[in-house]
Parts: sequence; structure tokens; C-alpha cells
Amino acid sequence: ESAKAAFAKRLKEAEKGLREAKAGAQSAASGAAEESHAREVAEMKAAHHASTDSVVKKHNKKYNEMLAERMAAEERVGEKCAALQAELDALRAQAAGAQGDATKTTAALVKRATDAEEQVKSS
Repeated sequence: ESAKAAFAKRLKEAEKGLREAKAGAQSAASGAAEESHAREVAEMKAAHHASTDSVVKKHNKKYNEMLAERMAAEERVGEKCAALQAELDALRAQAAGAQGDATKTTAALVKRATDAEEQVKSS
């Protein structure tokens, strides 16, 4: 009987060792799966970051080009506005001069008319 008891004891120890080995293998497999998953997540994050970075740079470039075009257009409009203002100022000065000349001419004509009237009266 003692051989049977020793055998049963050794069988229980072997079963216990087998259970522990299975648990260790499952733990190792689980750890490997977690590590693989973590690596996959890190790769996906890196790919997403690269993709996002590319899109942001592309749109920033487009925005900067549009902004440069707008600033150039605004500068051209400002220059044209200044040129038109200068032309308007020159025309106003010319009109004021012409008005002054017209006033002088009218005064001279009135004087001539008055002189002619006086001559008619005195004759």
C-alpha cells in the first residue's frame, strides 16, 4: 500500500506541476499577446500621427499660399487707391484753377460791359 500511496502522491504532484505549467504557459501567451497588441497600437498611433501631420502641413501650405495672394491683392488695391486719390486731387486743383479763371474772365467781361454802357450813355 505504501507504493500505491507514494504513486498517488507523485501523481498529484505531477498534476499540480502540469496545472502550474499550463498556467505559466497561458500567462506567457497572454503576456506575449498583450505585448503584440501594445506594439500594434503603438504602430497604429505612429501611422495616425504621421498621417495627421501630413494633412496639417498640406493645409497649412495651402493657407499660407492663399494668405500671400490675398496680401498681394490688397497691396495692389491700396496702390491703385492711392493713384486714384492723387488723380482726384489733381483734377480738383485743376477745376479750382479753372473756376478761378472763369471768375476772372466773368469779372473782365462785366467790366467791359460796364465800360461799354458808360460810353453809350456818354455819347
